[in-house]
Amino acid sequence: MAETANGSPQSSRTKGIFVGWEKLRIVYNFILTAIVLAFVIIDPLMRAWDLRYLLALVYLCFVANVLFMAGPAVEAYAAWLGFKTTALRLVLFALGTILAGLLAILVMSGTLLPFRFRL
Repeated sequence: MAETANGSPQSSRTKGIFVGWEKLRIVYNFILTAIVLAFVIIDPLMRAWDLRYLLALVYLCFVANVLFMAGPAVEAYAAWLGFKTTALRLVLFALGTILAGLLAILVMSGTLLPFRFRL
């Protein structure tokens, strides 16, 4: 079962892990986008219209998606070690999404980025 050749049970399981996480990535990005849009709707004149801030948001979106890959990496490693990972996936996804959501709130509220939009 620990073979790594294509078509082996381990290869199939690893593929399933990454496919499952890619489906969760849609939910993850939807939640983070909803948080950002909520701040834009609440305060349409906010800093989001500042070019530097927009570039920072694009960069942070990229970083959030790179960090998202920690979830499938940890799950794949746990599966490789022989652990059942169904509950692990849900725990990692929930904790990671909560942390990313809190960071998004801090960024959008102006707590984490030093520059502010000025009229």
